[in-house]
Amino acid sequence: LGGTLPPAAHVALAAALLQSLATRIIGDVLALRDIGVEESEELPQILHALVDDAPSAAVGRTAEHAPALTQAVRDATPALLQLQVLLEVLSARLADIREWWSTGALQARGFGAEQTAHLIRALFEHTELRSAVLAEIEQ
Repeated sequence: LGGTLPPAAHVALAAALLQSLATRIIGDVLALRDIGVEESEELPQILHALVDDAPSAAVGRTAEHAPALTQAVRDATPALLQLQVLLEVLSARLADIREWWSTGALQARGFGAEQTAHLIRALFEHTELRSAVLAEIEQ
């Protein structure tokens, strides 16, 4: 596509495709009611390549101005950042998620209270700590 479309159109098309894909993946993961240990380990392993490599692959490694175009695709694809955060949450300890929430790091990267609470419920067994963290998030 890079040789066929003007750079701006190429970036717009690549960003739209990646935005749609990342949004779909996020929705599918957030639809899970229970995320087991295996899934919480395997999903990040599988999906990190998408987050890390898809923008440059969409631009084409041989494209003129590839680094700038790759960054433009990343900038136009906010769902990739949200997917990256989701993958970090899947791999995190409950204490880490609690800290990220209390410092505003999750909110700044597109994760709201409902999404964060849902992931905590899906990832962690019911304990007093989980209840306390959920109470902090849902207040």
